[in-house]
Amino acid sequence: MNDFSPTRAFRPNSNPRESTALHLAYILGFCIFYVPVELVIFSIRRVSGVRSNRIPILTDLARTLNRKASTTIPGSTLHFLSLDIAGRKVLSSHRYSRYCKNIYHRLNHPDVSGYWISCGSIAEKCQPRDCDFVVLIIHGGGYVRGHPAILLPGYLRMGEIFSNYGLKVGLFALEYTLAPASAFPTQIGQARAAYDYLVTDCGVSPDKIVVMGESAGGHLAISLMISLVLARQRSYEVPENYKPPACLVLVSPWVNMMQKEEPNLEDDTDMLSQCCLNQWSQLVFPGDYAGGPRTETARTYRNFAAGPPNHLGASWKRILPKTCWISAGGDELFLPDIQKFVDYAEGAGATIDLEVAPGKPHAWPAIEGFIRQSSFLALSMDEGSEKVASRLLSGFDLIAARITELSRPTVPHQDPVKDNFSKTPQYYLAGFALRNTVTPPHFEPLEGGYITFPSGGVEAAHMGDRLAVFPAAVI
Repeated sequence: MNDFSPTRAFRPNSNPRESTALHLAYILGFCIFYVPVELVIFSIRRVSGVRSNRIPILTDLARTLNRKASTTIPGSTLHFLSLDIAGRKVLSSHRYSRYCKNIYHRLNHPDVSGYWISCGSIAEKCQPRDCDFVVLIIHGGGYVRGHPAILLPGYLRMGEIFSNYGLKVGLFALEYTLAPASAFPTQIGQARAAYDYLVTDCGVSPDKIVVMGESAGGHLAISLMISLVLARQRSYEVPENYKPPACLVLVSPWVNMMQKEEPNLEDDTDMLSQCCLNQWSQLVFPGDYAGGPRTETARTYRNFAAGPPNHLGASWKRILPKTCWISAGGDELFLPDIQKFVDYAEGAGATIDLEVAPGKPHAWPAIEGFIRQSSFLALSMDEGSEKVASRLLSGFDLIAARITELSRPTVPHQDPVKDNFSKTPQYYLAGFALRNTVTPPHFEPLEGGYITFPSGGVEAAHMGDRLAVFPAAVI
């Protein structure tokens, strides 16, 4: 890995934070003044049947309070509460303390800020160019909060799964500047710098790079693809760092950042608040609210659910990599826009698999993984705890399994015997097509889980839509 002098390292989001006392005051005020009122409103709504009670009461309450918190507590406070930049909790945990020399190292580079979560495996490091592939991770947080450390246990779990498959994989997580400190498209330049670093400095071929983005990180990942295609259009000879990655993995991508009205009560089932999203969008695209004509940046990057902008002169087939996998929750606010994005992309000839988890909220692997990470970190690495680990961070296991599946053409030496896939094929619906695939053994069919079809019963697929179903993670 190419480290540089720390004195020259690029550091976004380095402004001093507000005091801990002020953050705690915001939280205390929310608990005293807002939570009691929300509890009364919530109780009336559940009892009166103003909306269906299909969501379990505790899940519904958690999502309701999260929506209220996101609109009343400053983003800096929410960011502060969930942050452990040094990764102390993970590095000192029962599960990972013995591997602390090999995991979560900050990159020292004049143009790129990020962290090598692991490179090769957590037990044995290697150079990025010697990996079977490298995953460029772009975190979420609405462009106003977030950090690679927040989901560090989940990323490390992905590294474990890749090792179980017999793969050497690098996991590099980008740290980009948050709004309002820097508005869009500053973040595209930082994502491009990270991509260039992997290709040019580390010697990783683009066809061995997987770009993975969650929520706002998904928006930035798509923006990176547009930036690369624009660079190729302007270049007579296409250098390596302008070429697209092998595949794109999007978890609940924020594909439409236009202002919207709040959903009606019946559809307000997610953890996200549209009011909060509108506020964040204004911070990310401030020039688009100045009263004048829409800026070129907003016209290009603000709404991917409406198709690629005409002035780009490129279709989604040209913009997106050859393979793209998207995960979404059945209850999430972004789902209609994600489906529109997939419609446009598939209509242009792009290859996309969309998997929707019924009853799950926005970015469900990240949400559930964050809630359960303390229990996960307390587990040992012995074989007896593997099934428990799979249950706790099942969303990250799923992501790793899908990335492995997508990477098969580029990893010819991969030993199928080492794959943790069961031999029983399951049929699931993805992108209008019925696909026969194998499934990770820890995703046993549960009530309301897999939709399976017996041999000869494939016609039943015509009853479906574009919904892919798999077991909900056990809470």
